[in-house]
Amino acid sequence: MRSVVAVVVAAGLFVAGCAAGVDTIGLKLAARTRFEVLWDRYGRLPGNKAFALAGDPAGINAMGLVYGMGSGDEAREKALDYCEEQREVRRIDAPCVLLALDDNVLAAWLPARHAKGV
Repeated sequence: MRSVVAVVVAAGLFVAGCAAGVDTIGLKLAARTRFEVLWDRYGRLPGNKAFALAGDPAGINAMGLVYGMGSGDEAREKALDYCEEQREVRRIDAPCVLLALDDNVLAAWLPARHAKGV
């Protein structure tokens, strides 16, 4: 009976550590926003791609990300359409803005740490 209790307690501590953002050896994991994850992914995607955003990159937002479209114009339109759909669902007042088209960063307000590497 003691070994079962010990296993349950150990499993509970492991889950609690993971939920708190700590890995199994006690190191704090860096929290990344959904935007940062998708922005990093965008930089590695093939051409005819576009990324649109409405709202705050570090907070509440809506995004549209597409790649492999027939043209840059199609990528731009689809990314903005997807962003608009999410903006309505999330009830975000800010308009969708095209951040990047292919490997060109278009949004001058994008923080410098996000403008690198695309």
